[in-house]
Amino acid sequence: MVDLADTLVTALPAAAFIGARGIEVVRLPAGLAVLSAGVFREASVSPASLRIEGSGLVRIEKGAFDQMTQLPRRLQIVAPGLQTIDVGAFDGLESLDELHISAGASLAATGGAVNG
Repeated sequence: MVDLADTLVTALPAAAFIGARGIEVVRLPAGLAVLSAGVFREASVSPASLRIEGSGLVRIEKGAFDQMTQLPRRLQIVAPGLQTIDVGAFDGLESLDELHISAGASLAATGGAVNG
């Protein structure tokens, strides 16, 4: 587990988890509002599943999951305040069998995709 929940981090750079191995759960700090492009670049997650928890997360940018060295079959995102998921946010997750998103009531995809 990568537990940043009790930190004051407000931004994660591209490749923030570079070199990490077998990540199953990532707990993001409340002050982190955006999961930016490339944040999981060259990270190796559990091949079974990856769970991301972010109480302050409101947006997932295009390319957030690009260029991961090992891909999960199941991705679960728990972010009560999540409002926007950019089209292309999940590009690069070819092996994904399941995607579960627990988000706020005003979630909308940007770039002409599905609203809901």
